[in-house]
Amino acid sequence: MGFLFGRKKHNATHEPETVDDLLADETKVEEPRPESLSAEDKREYGKSIDEAFEELNTQGERLRREYAMTSAYLSDIQLIDNMPEELRAKVTHHAKNILSLMVDRKMFQAGKPGLSDRRYTMFESLSDTAVDDIKQMQNDEKRVSMIVKDIKILDGEKASLRRDIRILQNERKNAGNFMIVFFGVMLFIFLMYIVTGLVNKDPSHATVIDNLFLSLLLGCLILIVMTFCIIQHKIRDIKLSKSKLDRAIFLHNKVKIKYVNAATLLDYRKAKYDVDSSYTLGKYYEAYLEEKKTRERYFATAGELNTSMNRIMDILKKQDLYDPNIWQAQIRALADPKEMVEVRHRLNERRGKLRIEIAENEKRIEELNFEKQIYSIMKDN
Repeated sequence: MGFLFGRKKHNATHEPETVDDLLADETKVEEPRPESLSAEDKREYGKSIDEAFEELNTQGERLRREYAMTSAYLSDIQLIDNMPEELRAKVTHHAKNILSLMVDRKMFQAGKPGLSDRRYTMFESLSDTAVDDIKQMQNDEKRVSMIVKDIKILDGEKASLRRDIRILQNERKNAGNFMIVFFGVMLFIFLMYIVTGLVNKDPSHATVIDNLFLSLLLGCLILIVMTFCIIQHKIRDIKLSKSKLDRAIFLHNKVKIKYVNAATLLDYRKAKYDVDSSYTLGKYYEAYLEEKKTRERYFATAGELNTSMNRIMDILKKQDLYDPNIWQAQIRALADPKEMVEVRHRLNERRGKLRIEIAENEKRIEELNFEKQIYSIMKDN
């Protein structure tokens, strides 16, 4: 029962020395003593033999199927190698083409895409308007830039006019103060003239005093008139500057409205493409075009791969092969005779191992038949 129940006990005088000895001991069948087994043990023993038979038969069928399939593949290799030279050359040509295309596909898959799928999809849906939007965004940016410059100029002009108005107002105020002073001086001279006339009783001095006071009064009057003219001039300058300031404010507001409109349109296009400038949008669009070409080449490669593979399959299916489709995974062997030799070698090795396994399986079945005979004897006892 060594096949089912393990190794038998060895005599003290005999110990296996090699792996082959161990395996031989494992497969030796030792006859059990009928009197040592109960009826239940005998039933279990018989059941285990039946299960072992079923397992070995199933395994044997599997091994024989695999052996037949391996032999069929070897026959297919022979048929392929013996094909007419023209057909074999076509198969080799298409196989080499497939290998080359597969390298291109791997390079595409290994390379990092220039655009994310989200951006690529976005440009796919907006490709008809993208070029116009780039140009329009460039124009909008130039327009906004010019408007910003105008706003800065107007801001500077407003600040300058406000500063001029403050200076003119201070000058007008100072001129007004001077005119008040001149009025005071003139009044003081006039009072002094009256007091001097009342005090002075000498007629000889009266003419000199009159001329002196009249000259002083005339000088003050001239200064007052000049100051008044200066004040009027400053008032006119202030009005003119305020008018210019109002004009600058009007233009500033007008330009601001243009800026808001232009900036709003520019922001809309930026948000539409999720970019910060027309330069970035242009770069993304160039990347999209490059990515599109790459993807088109990739899909064209896929189509060419299918075409070459179909042509190989058409040729192989006409050669009465056991399984033409299996060669879709062995394109390198179809393209390279050395690789085909390696495939043949591996199949021969596998077939040799299967032959050994089949022989071992049959040997175990024979041993199991012997155990079954023993079981029949035990069952009768």
